[in-house]
Amino acid sequence: MKVKTNPANFLMNSILYFLLFLAPFSVSRIYIYFNYYFSSHDFQWADFFWMLVLGFRFDLCVIGFLLIPIYLLYWVAYIPKLRTFAYLIAQAYKLLALLVTFLIFHFNIPFISKNTPFDLPYWMHWPDYKSMLFLDCTTCFWDYDYMSTVYPLQIVSGVMFLIVVFGFFSGWNFFSEKMSFKREILIFSALVLMARGKVGQHHLRYEDSIWHKDALINTLSNNPLWLMDKIRRP
Repeated sequence: MKVKTNPANFLMNSILYFLLFLAPFSVSRIYIYFNYYFSSHDFQWADFFWMLVLGFRFDLCVIGFLLIPIYLLYWVAYIPKLRTFAYLIAQAYKLLALLVTFLIFHFNIPFISKNTPFDLPYWMHWPDYKSMLFLDCTTCFWDYDYMSTVYPLQIVSGVMFLIVVFGFFSGWNFFSEKMSFKREILIFSALVLMARGKVGQHHLRYEDSIWHKDALINTLSNNPLWLMDKIRRP
């Protein structure tokens, strides 16, 4: 990281860093589709395409929320005396966000892989995370021995997340130091749209991922990070 990078460029590099998360998100979605759904179903271009589109929307929604602390630190960085401090906090947050995101996928992959053959395909929800932490559970995550097998996707996604780290050191310069009202409006509007997930009265909701007769397709149309604080739907 270049401490001399002005706030606008630092924000843009951080946005590009988080957008790299789309790669492991998409790879995981496509891998599970072809290994668990396509093995017993006919391939339908329309279903596959719509699954990717909806999944992309939920991915962007997650990234929009992950960018909120970065956006707040971006404004703090306009105070010269606090700029270096804001940058260091932002960089630490970016690494923490990457680690947490990787762990969520690392635990979700065996979870969905073992449950899908029993027609219980869904990303982990809050009760499942509670059971993993031994919080208020009769049968916990570890009782099912989910981590007894190393899945190829865990290795592939791990490599993909490792590649994202290279984005951490990006130092591209797009903007001048001068404040631009038009630029701020565009960036703010883009982040709000990402976090909301769609234009309209309602933000992106769980129901938006329920569109197919197959539960696995609906699951892959969502994102496990988005579902972290959600109670499992029947």
